[in-house]
Formats: sequence, C-alpha cells, structure tokens
Amino acid sequence: MPDRDGPVPVYMQIADLVQRRIEDGELSLGEGVPSGAELEADHAIARTTARRAARELRDRGLVHTVQGRGTFVGPVGTPLIPRRTPLYQEIANGIIEEIRRGAIKVNRRIPSEKTLMQRYGVSKLTDGPFAETKEVVAGFSLIECADLDEALEAAARHPVARHGTIEVRPLLPA
Repeated sequence: MPDRDGPVPVYMQIADLVQRRIEDGELSLGEGVPSGAELEADHAIARTTARRAARELRDRGLVHTVQGRGTFVGPVGTPLIPRRTPLYQEIANGIIEEIRRGAIKVNRRIPSEKTLMQRYGVSKLTDGPFAETKEVVAGFSLIECADLDEALEAAARHPVARHGTIEVRPLLPA
C-alpha cells in the first residue's frame, strides 16, 4: 500500500512500483501495464491518481498509450503483446462474478454503460461529426494538446465526463 502520509505523492509511488516491475522484467516490452481500474483496486487509490501515475510513466518514457487498447511498456511503435483476456471479456466476467456473489440480484439491471466505463477506466470512442446526444450544448472548453491521446485523456478528466458527453474535435492550424 502506498504511504499516504509520506513526502512522495501517491501517484509517484505507484509509478515507481510499476517502473520496478518493468526493470525487474515482470512486465516485458510491449506488454500491457495494469489498467487504471486494476491500480485503483490493488492500491485503494482514486481514478485520478491512477491516471497521474500512468502520465508519470509516459513522461519517464517507460510506457505509451494506445487509444482503446491500453498502456504498454516501451516507446510508441513497440510491437504489442495482446492482453491475456480481452477487456470486454474482463468486464463480462466481472458482471458474472457480481451476480454469483449476490452483488447483483436476479432479474435486476446490470451496471450501466457509464458505470462500467468509469469502473474499468475506459471511454467510448465514436466516429462523429457529432456527439451522440439529444441534449443542448452546455458549453465548450478549448484545450491545447500534443496529440489525440492527450486530448482524450484531458476529456476523460473533465468534470462533465462523469455525467455527460464530451466531444473531442481537432482544430486545424490557421
């Protein structure tokens, strides 16, 4: 467990743990690092702390993120080792386990798509030109990002992402 009262921020402690696993060969080049949801569960941390740890690992040049697939050991372009179990199967297995242990009762609704997205730290990517919503636009944020991955990560951290829809669009240079 991280030392929450120590001088080193928790996200840095988590990043250090993952870095040690990489250096010790426990995580190989191209292998997926633990997902945000796994880090949250294993270390009793918040989603934002898990994301900051992943960002720290990227800043250290140890990992890269592939949209919709996860974060992997090594630089961009490293051949990826497929996950042992596809994420959709992990989600389905998680729901089955909740039903078996009685957390979800028979003939009751399973967690919503939004809840599952938050729980497993994933986002839904749709081709648009428009967000899938019948609501009105409540506002907009203009955020400068280096690439689409950084923009999607920023959108996932936006307060509205917990309750509404975030549409990400690139702006063309002037």
